[in-house]
Formats: sequence, structure tokens, C-alpha cells
Amino acid sequence: MFTRPARVYDTNGRNVTAQRSKDTLKFPVCPGGSYRIVPQVVVTASAPAGTVLPGASVPVTVTVQARDVTDIPGTELTVKAPEGWEISPATQQVAPVVAQSKADVTFDAKAPANAKNGTYDVTASVTARGWTVSVPVTIAVEVPDYAASGEATQSSTLGDAGADRAIDGDTNGAYSAGSVSHTAQSPESAMNQPRWQVDLEAVKEIDTVNVWNRTDSRCVQRLSDFYVLVSEQPFGNDDLATLLQRGDVTAQRFTAPGTVPGSQRRHSPTMPATSGSN
Repeated sequence: MFTRPARVYDTNGRNVTAQRSKDTLKFPVCPGGSYRIVPQVVVTASAPAGTVLPGASVPVTVTVQARDVTDIPGTELTVKAPEGWEISPATQQVAPVVAQSKADVTFDAKAPANAKNGTYDVTASVTARGWTVSVPVTIAVEVPDYAASGEATQSSTLGDAGADRAIDGDTNGAYSAGSVSHTAQSPESAMNQPRWQVDLEAVKEIDTVNVWNRTDSRCVQRLSDFYVLVSEQPFGNDDLATLLQRGDVTAQRFTAPGTVPGSQRRHSPTMPATSGSN
């Protein structure tokens, strides 16, 4: 498909007259001859390596190059982005580019504040009279793990299986791997509501809370019925029944590890819905 100006050269490097109609290029050929088609306009787009945070901007550079012998007239740059993304400026005029030179144009792409982890394609289109060249650039968004930099505590500790193990970035669910937090085995009267929590140390926009269970075959059921609660205020020593009645607390009950709806919160504890130990 030929959607931009192009020149055709024969084996001897001589220009062959060609006509372009929409996305088709037509030119006369000689039996046994070979021909080289050279685009006169080359457009590329690039963004810095790495990831961008939700709500942050990343510069995207579009390069318009006159690679061969044809000058490029003034063109217009437009950008198409996924829903929720902001492009600034949305449209730009690109100055004429003389043969064998190039022009760079930069715009900012801002990810939505609620963007999820993943890659997103932003498409830049350069248009002149009679042709358009579109190129994608991929931007990776990474949602930060706020818990990893928070302060974790739990109601009690078995051996060295402290609360900080739950936010060390290792999701291996085998206790023997040394990355599982564990409350102490105690009489029900002293441990009827074992809990784990993390203080994020500032109000954060929480989209998802991920909970990884034990994977030891005989221990999976230990986290089979629990609450995830989030709040801007400390939980103090309030028991589960009290926390569920507090207006500043958002709570959701799970029968297996899952997610809780996003909100602006600072504290996030996990507490069993029934008595027992973790």
C-alpha cells in the first residue's frame, strides 16, 4: 500500500515515471527488469524508554523526514489516543522539510489518573495534500505499589514471619520460601480477630488491593473468609464489628483473595470475617 509520495528507480538508478491512485502505485515495467521504490516521506514516533505513572505525562517526538530528493511541503500533525488520555497540543503545523533533511515535533501524552497497568498505543498522523502517514507509539503505564513503601503491622507474629513479609514484593505463597507473614497461634479468646494492616503514610488514590494467599496445600483455606477495609483514618484498636459501622471505612468481604473497589485511602487492613488465626 502506498499512502505517501514515492519515486521508482530502475536497475540503472534512473527515475521511472509513476502514478499513485489512492493506495496503488502504477508504473511501466520492462520484462526481466528490477525496480526500487523509495518513499519520499518517512515518519517515525518515539517516547522515552520506561514506564509512566497514572496521571503523568510523557513527551512523544514525531520525526518527519524527506529521505530522498523530494521536498515535503508544510504538513499537519494530529494525534489519536485511547479514551481518557490527554494530548497537548492536539494539532500542530509542521514546517516544510527540504530533501534529505528532517523536522522533529513533540507533544505531551498524559495518562488518565485511573489508568491500569499495561501498554497503550498513541497514533500520530502527518497529513499533506493528497496523503497521510500514520505511525503508532506504545506507552507503558505502571501503577505504583503503594504498600511496598508503607509501614506494615499485624496483631501478632509467629516466629520471624513479620508483617513486612507481605509487602516485600515476593508473592511466593509457600511458607518455607520466607515471604509469607503469619500471626501467632493463640487461644481464641486472645486471637479471635487476627489482622494485618499497612499504613501508606499519606492519602493515596487506591484502585486495587491485591491479596495473595498461602499456596501450601493444607493452608490455603486459612484465608477463605476475610474482609479488606480501607480508610483515611487510623483503625486503632477497634474490633471488626466497630470498624464495619464507621463512616470513614470502606469494607468488602471475600471468600477468596480478590480486589476491593478503588478509593482515596491511607490505611488498608485485612481481617478475617470469622475467628481463628492466619
